[in-house]
Amino acid sequence: RVRLIASTFALASIVYIVRPLLEQYLGLDDSLFLGVFPSLAPSLILLFVWVVFEEESDIPWWILSLFAVDIVMSFWASLPTPAPDGIPILSQSIKIFMASMAIYQVWCGQEHDLVEMRLKARLYIAGALAITVLGVAIAEIFLVFEVPLQGEVVGMAWMFLVALMINVVFVRLNPSALLVGAPFEPVILDNHQDPVVTDLLQRMTEERLYSDHDLRVGTLAEIMGIPEYQLRKKINQSLGYRNFNQFVNRYRIEEAGERLANEARTPVLSIALDVGFRSISSFNTAFQKHFGVSPTGYRAEMLSNS
Repeated sequence: RVRLIASTFALASIVYIVRPLLEQYLGLDDSLFLGVFPSLAPSLILLFVWVVFEEESDIPWWILSLFAVDIVMSFWASLPTPAPDGIPILSQSIKIFMASMAIYQVWCGQEHDLVEMRLKARLYIAGALAITVLGVAIAEIFLVFEVPLQGEVVGMAWMFLVALMINVVFVRLNPSALLVGAPFEPVILDNHQDPVVTDLLQRMTEERLYSDHDLRVGTLAEIMGIPEYQLRKKINQSLGYRNFNQFVNRYRIEEAGERLANEARTPVLSIALDVGFRSISSFNTAFQKHFGVSPTGYRAEMLSNS
């Protein structure tokens, strides 16, 4: 998925960059390919960001729906016959929203990210995207989508520099270019050779630190008396977790499974909140992903086998 979306976005960006020159000097008309394909770049950015930075979560249906609407609007706005006056503005608003969502996901997700390379790259990518989105939006809206060739050239140069910078950052921080980890099943070990990891696992189990739904990496690092960056590295490299929520939810789900099997009269919601989840919906999603069955289904299965 990463390669497909990244390749599509790269092609869309190239078409967007060279389109003004193709139209101005080669006499090519603004065809559907030149008009629609590059205009999908903001939506493709969001899809790429979600797959890379939210690798534990499926792309939400509303993002896919907006992507479909963006395709329709871009196609409509590029037809030879003039589209209604509101279509270009609506289409541009969707693009700004999708790009803004990409920036939001990159920036806000750093709190739970445990991958050192990806964590460092978030700042560069969020900043580059923010400047690019702001510049494109201001140029196209205030110039009523009639950007002169000089402005297009400046935009082309900026996009080239942004792409170069992001590639340099990724290559320097991650020479293997591994953005998304290979599928594997992280585990919680009872014994570990690293004393810091042993202390972490012991505290998580005995003190039930995971039951605090406001638990953060920084808070856990303060409890253990170690730097936050060190704790992130230990959980990622020693235990195999790439996201802090993934690590904490493993404890929550395992306790919830035991209580669902042994406490037949305790409401599912009470168990979900007591083990640290904020809502029943997030609990159901995490439980279903871990056990392959809903909490109520799991309880019924356990009780029938007992």
